[in-house]
Amino acid sequence: MKRIHMIGILLLLIIIAGAYIMSPFSPMNKVSVNGETIKLTSGYIVKNSSGNSLTISNDTNEINIYPTKLTTDLEAAIAGYKEQFDDKYEIQTTKLNDANLEIIKTEAVEIDGTKNETITKYWFVKDGTTYNMQTMNAVDGTDDVVKNIVSSMN
Repeated sequence: MKRIHMIGILLLLIIIAGAYIMSPFSPMNKVSVNGETIKLTSGYIVKNSSGNSLTISNDTNEINIYPTKLTTDLEAAIAGYKEQFDDKYEIQTTKLNDANLEIIKTEAVEIDGTKNETITKYWFVKDGTTYNMQTMNAVDGTDDVVKNIVSSMN
């Protein structure tokens, strides 16, 4: 085989491997937290990972994902969260529509407003474990990112 043919075949293999790595089917687009596999949403990368917590980010947003030791009754878990922090934060609750799981979003705004930040948490139960996703800088589209992550959990 001529050298030019070998180089051509090698370049073709590199292009195919690169396309696979960048594709949604790549194992590089998946990460595990608490034994659950999560498919990362486009544009997000793993910033920090340990066995029971995961931080993913893109250019504008950072999301922490972790299981909690709270009850699997989301209403009770959120009531406990509100009770614990209601003296410092005004907490609003919204249910997100997702065909697979119930997801509840809480937005906590500091009452005296000195920090001028909103803590956004997304609560859901998967396989008997209550999970929490938290961001300090939710941007447009964060709800959709959370829904995609939750629906991707195996």
